Amino acid sequence: MPISTERMKSRGFNQVEGLLDAANICYQPYLVRFADSLSQVQKTRKERMALKRPFKLTLEGQKAVLNKDILLVDDIYTTGRTIFHAAQVILENDPSKLYTFSIAR
Repeated sequence: MPISTERMKSRGFNQVEGLLDAANICYQPYLVRFADSLSQVQKTRKERMALKRPFKLTLEGQKAVLNKDILLVDDIYTTGRTIFHAAQVILENDPSKLYTFSIAR
């Protein structure tokens, strides 16, 4: 799951990419987060559910997911809104299957 450029600057790392790297799991960062806002932790459930989709697929990603099995990985599943938004973007590009995995709930 991508984080915004602003979040990367302040945090210095993407926790999902760090976990995948530590587990020696290959991945392609085809999703891009183009909207930055408060951390999900700082939002109420109502605010999270009202969020607009903050992701897009790169042009390479649009081609890469077509007719492929895709695994979307996120760190924490709270309301499911982040995975839902990311999955919408991927599903619009016709993968053969889309699976999601969250490390914690």
